[in-house]
Amino acid sequence: MAKFDVHRLADGTLVVDCQSDLVDVFDSRFVVPLVRPGSINVPIRRLMPAFDVAGEQRVMATPFASAMAKWALGPAIGSLAAHDLEISMALDVLISGI
Repeated sequence: MAKFDVHRLADGTLVVDCQSDLVDVFDSRFVVPLVRPGSINVPIRRLMPAFDVAGEQRVMATPFASAMAKWALGPAIGSLAAHDLEISMALDVLISGI
């Protein structure tokens, strides 16, 4: 598992792994759901950036970030590593408000 990999859960939900690879000693990963546009009532661009994932537009639902068991993630289906700055900024907005 790698930071910014995208995984499809058993129920079809997409999540992006946002946990540092240096902290891969636990059986869980810190993930953020990637939802369809329109499923978030108040999309705040810096908090919830949008990305193209497997040909579909998805919004990073940062306020719904959580830890998830590694076994539940399954294999990676893509990566958002090219968007590391946007993702890190969204997490900063959630945690520190800046």
